[in-house]
Amino acid sequence: MLQLRVPRDLKQLCASALLVGLVASPAVAQPPPAAADSATQRETNFKAGFLNGCIKTKQQRGVDERYVRAYCLCAMLEFRAAMSETEFREIIGSDSGNKKALYDLPQFARGLFAQVECENVGRYDGASIDPSEADLGPPRRFDRFSIRLPRGFIAALAPADVPGRVQNFFRLHADLETAAMLSVGIAPPTVFPGSRLVAAPEWYLSMTVESLKSRRWENWVHRHIGDRAIGSLTFKAVEWSASVAGTEQTGLIYVTVIGDEVIVVTTHDVKSHAAATLAMMQASMKTFIFYGTDGGERGAERAE
Repeated sequence: MLQLRVPRDLKQLCASALLVGLVASPAVAQPPPAAADSATQRETNFKAGFLNGCIKTKQQRGVDERYVRAYCLCAMLEFRAAMSETEFREIIGSDSGNKKALYDLPQFARGLFAQVECENVGRYDGASIDPSEADLGPPRRFDRFSIRLPRGFIAALAPADVPGRVQNFFRLHADLETAAMLSVGIAPPTVFPGSRLVAAPEWYLSMTVESLKSRRWENWVHRHIGDRAIGSLTFKAVEWSASVAGTEQTGLIYVTVIGDEVIVVTTHDVKSHAAATLAMMQASMKTFIFYGTDGGERGAERAE
């Protein structure tokens, strides 16, 4: 369930059950069927072992089981997001020349430190509706972009072997079942069925909206809200609301095209929390910087 597949998931970035379902699922600590190659199998085993070990340790301390699963999912995802693909492969032993003990590797200590935020999982409700810059963390660099996230948002890396990259960030509410989610997808236009290589952003926005509508969510409503600028980037945008699995949700979809790549940024949350969290996520989106294949940077200006 941790792996996203393009193009299906790029078109369905607003699917609320993507990561939240992991928290409540008894299968979260169980490894999936045998992987196709040894490196993937080692990663699967590492994540399963990490989750099992974390869950057992917390349960021994008498911690509530629902919180245990939420905390351990957060800890595993933050540990992974704290390092590059190469550094993580060194951790799980993909590099046959690695002779260092795990605790001697700098990325291991970095991964452990990244879990500190997980202690507060589910405890961020009630934040200001008009967030200031102080509510955002420091810039975090990912594969093709950087962003400042609101406090408590967890990063879930997409796999490296897909034609497009999808990076999800989510923050669980106090019920540990619903969450605010911010997603960034960067992919070649060809991952969209019927794509025209020179299609305008409006076409990709329409495709994204239609794919969400096809999920047969109830009471679907959307409206175009005009262009939205993030520094030097201009996005076509839509605001939407729908009933997802019986829960009213609302969100935004931003789409733009840079050269031969499509960028899709989405935010969404349950309506009972959306007034606060959508404002925070929009403040976060204003710090978005895209790193092009030409070495250029577009988006928000760097803070001096």
